[in-house]
Amino acid sequence: MEKASTARAKSYFRAVEYGDGTPWIICEPQGPEKIEALSDGFIGFDLAPGTRLKEAEELARTLRRIVTDVSVTTFEEHAVR
Repeated sequence: MEKASTARAKSYFRAVEYGDGTPWIICEPQGPEKIEALSDGFIGFDLAPGTRLKEAEELARTLRRIVTDVSVTTFEEHAVR
């Protein structure tokens, strides 16, 4: 069995736009806990075509209110596909 390691951290969700104005959501770890796999980056969520920035902002607010932590699990021996 593969060894798994999970890191968990408080995160902040916010709506942003690509250069062409298409909105998307980013999730940035915050606080003293660290997620090593995200030490130089963040998680992004592309949204359905036609999603407006206002809808993305509402979604980001809802995620901030409901999601308490984000976790990333990595495996030592084999990548999960």
